[in-house]
Amino acid sequence: MSQRLDELTLMYLDGQLSPAELTELETLLRDDDACRDRFCELTVRTHVLREIKPSQRVQPVTTTPTLSPFRERSVWYLAAAAMIALAVTAWFVFRAEPRADLPHEGPVALLADMHDAVFADHQTAMTPGGALNAGPIRLLAGKAQVMFNSAAVVDLIGPCEFHMTDDNHSRLTRGRIEVYVPHAAVGFTVDLPGGYRAVDLGTEFAVEVDTINRLLVHVTRGRVLVESPTGQQKILVAGQYLWRIDGEMVLRDDDPLALPPPGASPRVAMYTFTDDFDSDQLDTQRWRTLLPRPDSQLRVDSGTAVLTNRAYLISRDHFAAGPDRVLRLSGVFEFAGNLDFMQILTRAVPEPAGEFGETVEGVEFRLNTNTPDGIPVAQIMGRGKFHLDGKMSAPVPELANRRYRFVIEDRGDTATFTIGPDTDDATPVTLTASISPPLELARPIVIHNREGASQPGDQIRRTTRLEQLTIEYSPRPAAERPVSAPAPRDPS
Repeated sequence: MSQRLDELTLMYLDGQLSPAELTELETLLRDDDACRDRFCELTVRTHVLREIKPSQRVQPVTTTPTLSPFRERSVWYLAAAAMIALAVTAWFVFRAEPRADLPHEGPVALLADMHDAVFADHQTAMTPGGALNAGPIRLLAGKAQVMFNSAAVVDLIGPCEFHMTDDNHSRLTRGRIEVYVPHAAVGFTVDLPGGYRAVDLGTEFAVEVDTINRLLVHVTRGRVLVESPTGQQKILVAGQYLWRIDGEMVLRDDDPLALPPPGASPRVAMYTFTDDFDSDQLDTQRWRTLLPRPDSQLRVDSGTAVLTNRAYLISRDHFAAGPDRVLRLSGVFEFAGNLDFMQILTRAVPEPAGEFGETVEGVEFRLNTNTPDGIPVAQIMGRGKFHLDGKMSAPVPELANRRYRFVIEDRGDTATFTIGPDTDDATPVTLTASISPPLELARPIVIHNREGASQPGDQIRRTTRLEQLTIEYSPRPAAERPVSAPAPRDPS
């Protein structure tokens, strides 16, 4: 069978396959992983040799093959299918080097495959095998695969905003891409927000840009060079991750969002962290702050984080609660001012919005003491895209010391909020809500209180003290997962 596959592949690359032989080749590629690997190897080698020896130009093939369905994370198979489509056009084998000073003219890639893909604002029909000129692709949902003239393969996972610059150059504005770069396309470049860029050194890698322009580069094979706008460079090797956090490139050998390998205890946390705030300063490796108002303040004092007038405390790590992941927070807070709120958000976009500086998006858990009868009310609510349904509010007893102990769980599709006075004999209140859409987004945790206010002759300062905060990020027990949820997996 290997000899027959080699014969069919070489005949195809020379444009000599009959319709029956083309069907035979497609069947081999569809049904056998080893055949797909061998086909891809032969095709890439032939492409490289023909770039070196341009006299061996092949003629266009007149029969367009039918691309097989997109199969998740099957880069070699999709690369093979895309290679077939690329062989249809002579421009793939003999590409001209683009000039940096002129816009690229003509096709730079083709759409190799797609699965449940929904595109936005695209002027031409998006069909597998179709040529793509330089320009943007806005993928609202689903998956699509693009093969550049250079032979670099890029999988787009929606929602994704991607731009094809030239034969071997692209830009990612938002979303996730997975890239396979054969030897012929070494140097494939992905420009990123903020003036960063990732340059392939012969590899497979993934790049993700979230809704607040934080980026992650993960190398699965080979090496990638990441360069900052100031010229700082880091080379990543297989298994390494690079995060851009507040303008800094942080290299690490582990992914805080990764799930444990199969067979690990389902109750073992992927991430557990307790902050007792017992230092004189905030742990800037774990947290950053945002002070949206002139009178906002955040300081650490005697085992507490003191938040005044809507000061934001934001986790540097991101957490994607979902069908197989649970995010759990617990701790104690105390109100030191009147008519205050304590607001904790998961999957948050930490940007103040509106007159009062509320967080623009996230799943919010709050205790509100600004009520008509003065009795505190616990609430779960959605901001931005999140919509909640269920028992979303309930009164909470208030004690003289105004200290409350809480536990929050975000499971992606549901959320619970348990809160009560910080006493041994207190009966806490538990709220449960369903979340739609689930939106398994890797985003930070945001904690803040209410803004201050002015009144004649006085300035109201609202201050909340936070202590004993624990964050736990764990696989969701199998019995609690939705029927359709996948088993725990390593996203790499």
